[in-house]
Amino acid sequence: MNKQKLLLGTFGLACSVSLNLTPAIATPFSSQLSSETKNNIATILPVPPSTSSKPTFGVGNLSGGRRCGKKMDWELFRPLLPTGDVVETLATEPSLWVYLPTPIKNPLYVKAEFSIWRDSDEPDEYELIHAQTIPTPSAESGLLQIKLPPNLLKAGEDYWWDFTVQIDAFDRSADPYFNGTLRLRTMDQIALSKDANTLESLIQVLEGEGSYLSLDKKRALELASILKDSSKKKAIAKVEKELRQHFTQIYAEYEQLNTLISASSPASNFSSIGFPFLAVVQRQKMLELAQLSAFFNIWGDTMNFAALNRGEHPELWQVSLEKIFRDHDLTAEFNQPETIEKVLDVFSDAPDYQNQALITTR
Repeated sequence: MNKQKLLLGTFGLACSVSLNLTPAIATPFSSQLSSETKNNIATILPVPPSTSSKPTFGVGNLSGGRRCGKKMDWELFRPLLPTGDVVETLATEPSLWVYLPTPIKNPLYVKAEFSIWRDSDEPDEYELIHAQTIPTPSAESGLLQIKLPPNLLKAGEDYWWDFTVQIDAFDRSADPYFNGTLRLRTMDQIALSKDANTLESLIQVLEGEGSYLSLDKKRALELASILKDSSKKKAIAKVEKELRQHFTQIYAEYEQLNTLISASSPASNFSSIGFPFLAVVQRQKMLELAQLSAFFNIWGDTMNFAALNRGEHPELWQVSLEKIFRDHDLTAEFNQPETIEKVLDVFSDAPDYQNQALITTR
């Protein structure tokens, strides 16, 4: 790519999207968390719907490990996902996040493994299509980002994944693990969540309460007014169509920003001035995509964007955690109130897991 054209293209895109900076980006962070914002923070995201007859919010399909004894804090070993059934994503290179607790007793974990399967041509059999290994897990705790290779998933197909920690070098029967289903969607395959509570939250966001949306303010208020007559299916369909169009536009701008940033040379004259500004614009897009994804029930992407921006925007991270761990009916075994408070307290300020060197085996 011609460097001059790249520079002009990057600057042009940055200028065009900067004109729509939301208040959450355009104002200093210290002024964002006013008492009003704090009081209304729960309206930023809807409550994730359950796709399972036995909700396992914030737990995944958790198994094994009951004989891992005192080597792991079992209550904190969790994926950062809202349900153990199906998690959907729009990303062709998605990420999943898991929390690895500090090993309580030596020896440390032997290794951690992440695998993905799909249906094979043989009945009741699955094909392993991807595997990653963390060969020497850290002695510290933290949030581990698992990045899938680009274009691994095909839209509309279901994939089964699991994450396992090997506790004992010889006996793997005690390995704790969780698993779930991952599904890649396209924009024309997603739908707005239409339960009454979600629509009420969306009305509040369109009216400007706890909102990251860059919609024209007048039009957003008009859509909120339309939704208030949500007894009519045509009214909901109209709002859904317009929000999907906006969602598509913001996602396209986000991907274009990513392409420009990755294609630009760090040594270029533009990098010292333009990159910091581009990072702010890119973050704005991620915040808006996190919110839109939640209302369209693409919670895999919501949690990824929230995790990536938790340092600069802890308010989004905090409410995301509350939605997947607290604000719904939970399975009693893993989600007693005192356990949830412990999880929220630890995860709110959790650092990145230090050992990010994943080895791909297939």
